[in-house]
Amino acid sequence: MIEGHTPLAAAEARRRGDIQGLRAVAVLLVVAFHAGLAVSGGFTGVDVFFVISGFVITGMLVREHSSNGRVSFANFYSRRARRILPGLALTVTVTCVLAFMAVSPLKAKASTARTGLSAMFSLANVYLLRHKTGYFGVDQQANPLLHTWSLSVEEQFYLVFPALLAVTWWCSRRTRRNASRLITATTVVGITTVASFAYCLVRTSPGPAADGSVGTFAFYMAPTRVWEFGAGALVALSLPLVRKIPARVAMVLGGLGLVVVGAGAFEISSTTRFPGTAALLPVVGTCLLLASGAVCSSGISAVLSHRSLQWIGDLSFSWYLWHWPFIVFAAALWPDSGTGLGVVAAVASLVPAWLAYRFVENPIRRDARLGGPRALVLAGVCVAVPVVACAALAKIDIVGHSPEVVGFIAAAEHKHADGIRHCASGLPIDREPATCTWHVANNRGTIVLVGDSEAGMFGEPAARAANRLGYDFLLGTRHGCGFAEVLVLQTEAGPGCIDYVQRSVAYLLRTRPALVLMASSVPYILNPPDVVFQSPDGGARSNSPAAKAQIWSEGVRKAVLPLARAGIPTVVIHTIPQFVSWSPDCAAIRVYLDVGSCGAWKPRALSDSGRRRSRLAEDAAVRDLPKAATVDFADQICSPRVCRIERNGLWLYRDGTHLSWAGALTLVDDFSKLIEAHGTPRLSGTPSSPGGSRTGS
Repeated sequence: MIEGHTPLAAAEARRRGDIQGLRAVAVLLVVAFHAGLAVSGGFTGVDVFFVISGFVITGMLVREHSSNGRVSFANFYSRRARRILPGLALTVTVTCVLAFMAVSPLKAKASTARTGLSAMFSLANVYLLRHKTGYFGVDQQANPLLHTWSLSVEEQFYLVFPALLAVTWWCSRRTRRNASRLITATTVVGITTVASFAYCLVRTSPGPAADGSVGTFAFYMAPTRVWEFGAGALVALSLPLVRKIPARVAMVLGGLGLVVVGAGAFEISSTTRFPGTAALLPVVGTCLLLASGAVCSSGISAVLSHRSLQWIGDLSFSWYLWHWPFIVFAAALWPDSGTGLGVVAAVASLVPAWLAYRFVENPIRRDARLGGPRALVLAGVCVAVPVVACAALAKIDIVGHSPEVVGFIAAAEHKHADGIRHCASGLPIDREPATCTWHVANNRGTIVLVGDSEAGMFGEPAARAANRLGYDFLLGTRHGCGFAEVLVLQTEAGPGCIDYVQRSVAYLLRTRPALVLMASSVPYILNPPDVVFQSPDGGARSNSPAAKAQIWSEGVRKAVLPLARAGIPTVVIHTIPQFVSWSPDCAAIRVYLDVGSCGAWKPRALSDSGRRRSRLAEDAAVRDLPKAATVDFADQICSPRVCRIERNGLWLYRDGTHLSWAGALTLVDDFSKLIEAHGTPRLSGTPSSPGGSRTGS
């Protein structure tokens, strides 16, 4: 990811060897993580790269200023353009061409094209910020250019940092002592680094960000990442002092640095609030390794200087660019091949990485004639070619429109009612817009459906069934927020979830609907041990599925109990059978040749076992409560022996945890039976519709 520089100086060849070795470590961590190996924090290799970049760029600028008394921005950006743009342009162009057949014609196709366009203008991180699922979201794993976000952050750093140093040196121009200018630069960089780290901590703090995500801004954006570059820059500015460290102490620091980087690679995971304080592990560890390498050539430095690591370090930028598209393409073409496929794809990507390094990157980088105006021409060509490729990918459809393909695409792309009618605002139900009520003349009362996106997917069949039986229907959901008084940490729900539940219950008590339906996607958060539950009254936190099931049961009971006491009938709908690892992002060539191959199935017994804890917890929650019950639609969705994504040409699911629009409509009759069995027609003197007392319509 980070460019490979020519030797800094003959006396500093050893340090260059350390830097190349560190680049090798960084890219190996990232590749191992993306390939699916047991390196849960391998993505922190990007943070190692950021520190190295700050160190190398600062050292280069300091040496140029010390020698010439100034920094040539033209030369600096000419070198950056020759080093970064050709490799990036080649990767983006080839990826977009292959994506015509090797990525999904659904969201992945458009996302790839837009990410590529953004990457060529150093804005991939800004584009990806718009996706609430963040870097680790399932939908993002189908984007073969997802990894370019880090290049954009780096390029944004290159755009600003040299100017910051130049202004600092200009302000201290009256002093002729290099040491004084160095102290001034260190002070300015230090203040900037501390400010960025503080801002990073704020944006990584608990609770959802402004866009509903958790820590997405902190992960993707340059202001919260500058401190990592700054840490490397401070090591470079402090080299005169660092070189005074005794060699034995430096060896110990190097060993400690490797341990700290390793701790980050294996202790951090995708559920860690990151970057925040967790990013100190890769950042501090890399700083220690850089400081050690500046003093001695033995110990860890000798390991980093090994020929194999030097070779990987030379290829690190190119391999970083090529490994992720190969992994994504392989997963889309052969989705059932397991972890081994990711490793094979990552190793295979070394071939185009070496070819690009040998025949594109090096010749252009080393061509001294490509400076000045020629560098601008080179940059223009490197931007224009991939932009055309990305635009073509976004506009041209080569999949075809057979009925089978149309049905598959419609199942994945057709939004549910809560999305179409803006009923998934996350606001308490008393503030939902008027479009979230389906009216009938002379209604018998109102059926209300609340919960997370699981409830949202039931909106169509529940509304049709309610209206068929003469009831108004009201829908209000908050995605990521199960309808229970439970704090679910490390998800997008955040503390606002409890407010949504409590205010919605208060509204239901005021309006007394004929029936309340509650639905939540529970196994998705109950089973994984890296999701933590806590009672809202400040009880102990737990990540044990058994303990979380008890907390969930108590939370559901707290939500249902007031309704039961008020005589309002309530039905808790159990989570449907889920295919958590399945995604409709199937390679276009597979969609074209055999769309049925894009589906999935699992034994019914396996599906039921995955939902067992949540079903038992919800059954226990409503046990002995008057007019409260649970219902399970698994028999309507699955056969006694197997659950399938697709059944007789009908795509039941839109993703691994939600029914499609058409799949949900197969449950209209079942909702009719449910409403007939549990609904209570309006009593005289009660409001004709809850909509009459809503405050946000």
